[in-house]
Amino acid sequence: PHTCPECRQTFKRVINPEFSISHKNTTDIRYTRDRYCLVSENFRIFCIQNEYPDLTFIPIRSAGYYFFESKKIYPIDTDHPNINLSEPCLICCSYKKAQIAYPLYSKIGNNTEKDFICQTEMEFGYNGKKNPLIIIGVDTAQKMIDFGLRGLFFHDVCNE
Repeated sequence: PHTCPECRQTFKRVINPEFSISHKNTTDIRYTRDRYCLVSENFRIFCIQNEYPDLTFIPIRSAGYYFFESKKIYPIDTDHPNINLSEPCLICCSYKKAQIAYPLYSKIGNNTEKDFICQTEMEFGYNGKKNPLIIIGVDTAQKMIDFGLRGLFFHDVCNE
C-alpha cells in the first residue's frame, strides 16, 4: 500500500508491525530490502539519553528492533552535480532514480549545530527501493562511536 503503481515510490512510509527480522546480527542499524530503516534497542536508548527531538521508533515483531525515522529535515543541495536524478515519474512526479556520489552538500552553509539527528527530504535509490539519508552532527558521530553503536558508516556533508 501507499506506493505509486508506475515507479513503486512510497508515498507514505508505513511499516508492517508484524515484520520480523529473519536473522539478528550485531548491528544497531540496518535496512530492509525495501529500504525501511530498522534500529536496535541500543540505538533507541542512545537517542533517548541524548534527548534528540523529533525521532520516531515504531516497534516491530522482532523484540528489541524498531522502524526509525526523523521528522527533522536536513536541507541538502539537490541541484549539486553529485546528485544524479532520472526523469520524473508521469504519475507521482517523484524521480524514478536518485543517485548520489559522496560527499553530500548542505543547503544551509556552515551549520553551527554539531549534535543532531535528521534525515533528508529526498529519498535515494531506484524502483521503489529508496530511502532518505540519515544526517547526524559531527559531535553526534563521536558520541555514537563512544557509546559503542555498531554498523554505522559515516560520510561528510560539505558546504560550498
